[in-house]
Amino acid sequence: MATIQERLNKAREEINHSLTLMFRNISAISLENLEDGTMNPYLIKGLGMPSVGDAIEFYVWQRVGRSVTTSFGSLFEKVIRIMTETEKGEWWDLVKETGEHASIKSGPRDMDKDQVIHFAREAKKLLAENKNAKALLILAYGKVPFGLISKYLKSEGLKPDETLIVGLKSVFKIFCNDPSLADKIIKILDEECKKVNGGNNLIKVINSKIKELKEEANKKYKNIDDLVKDLIGIK
Repeated sequence: MATIQERLNKAREEINHSLTLMFRNISAISLENLEDGTMNPYLIKGLGMPSVGDAIEFYVWQRVGRSVTTSFGSLFEKVIRIMTETEKGEWWDLVKETGEHASIKSGPRDMDKDQVIHFAREAKKLLAENKNAKALLILAYGKVPFGLISKYLKSEGLKPDETLIVGLKSVFKIFCNDPSLADKIIKILDEECKKVNGGNNLIKVINSKIKELKEEANKKYKNIDDLVKDLIGIK
């Protein structure tokens, strides 16, 4: 069993690695990437984007937003497993020897009705096979969701107050008996972000990439209509 400090050090390594990849992927975005399926010519016209630069800015932010959200979800799964000393199961994101099985989501907005019902059915299947098991749904952030998630857990026969764990403090209190680990993880995130990519934060990196691609696109396209025609393939 690793000490808390050893686990924090391992989590730091994982965070540094993931942040480095995120920044690297943003820096690697090219105009060709945006032209090849990212930019929607009909949406560009439908939203009334007035210039090539506006389209570039919109789609860089969209691309980065989707990529970073997915990457952070995967990162926090790993960090939670490291800190709780658990393994990934065949379906479950977290499996502990003492019987806890958990699905990990970033926040309450990351689940729709079908996902909640699918979780509930996996949970009931687990409990039917092992009466000593515990099926949990971890939300890394957010307030206790008495809305959609609780509603459909109840409809499937599960008790939200026994199933949901909301926030890293609650996760680490239950699994590590130390809710202060959540603050330490936040501190590590801040420290490692300042280390990678020369200390430039994400916003600076994105804005730098937008500026670079705007200049390239403005040399290639006369105006927004020129861009749209090229994307449609009628130029």
